Amino acid sequence: MLAVGATVFTGDRWPYAWMAADLILFAVRFLLMRECERTRKRGGTGPLAGLMAAGGSWSVIFGLGCYGCVVSGDMALAVLAALNVAGVVGVVSSRNAATPRYAIFVMLAVSLPFLVGALLSPAPGMSIVGFQVPFYVAGVIIVLLQNHAINARMIRAELDNRDLAIKDALTGLPNRIFLQEKLRGMCSELAAPAANGGRPFAVLSMDLDGFKHVNDRFGHAVGDMLLRKVAERLKRAFRPGIWSFASAVTNS
Repeated sequence: MLAVGATVFTGDRWPYAWMAADLILFAVRFLLMRECERTRKRGGTGPLAGLMAAGGSWSVIFGLGCYGCVVSGDMALAVLAALNVAGVVGVVSSRNAATPRYAIFVMLAVSLPFLVGALLSPAPGMSIVGFQVPFYVAGVIIVLLQNHAINARMIRAELDNRDLAIKDALTGLPNRIFLQEKLRGMCSELAAPAANGGRPFAVLSMDLDGFKHVNDRFGHAVGDMLLRKVAERLKRAFRPGIWSFASAVTNS
């Protein structure tokens, strides 16, 4: 809509190039997002780098378009550009807190061309707006970094709680809860919809013969030590993709 407004107010040709580039990037990002979604369902990540590159390209084009709006000298167009820049910077600071460097690049790519355009604009008073932009963007970047730190702490706490729930405190091996979840996931791949592409698997069950005798004769402290040694040997004996699915033995 901002590009359409630039076409109406300026009568120049550059807004048409802006709209064409925007439509092309929209199509590219739509296709990349669909591919990421399909890959995610298969357990992969998809072309995330391409998706971020398309988003970064959009921010550069958007910033250049806002520059053209401001230097045109039309006050209504300059106000629309300012509102759009502020909106993009505000949304990016909240939605992209998980990727702060990428978010900072997008915010700078959008706001710096507007800043230069405001300083060069023939409209009266726009230079004051230009001087205000760095303070606004710096404040939003500080909020972004604070949100990133909060999100990182929450994710770490969630992962720690997850480890406490699915790992045996004595041996560090995954416990029965994790084993049941993993078995459900692997069995679902063998269900009717995935029968042709499902991956078969095998389950190996192990037991420590005479373990109760160790507890009875030497005490539970020695039994715990034995379990830790067994867990260490299991980790060394199996490759990571296998032993991480093992269910921990318990000292009973």
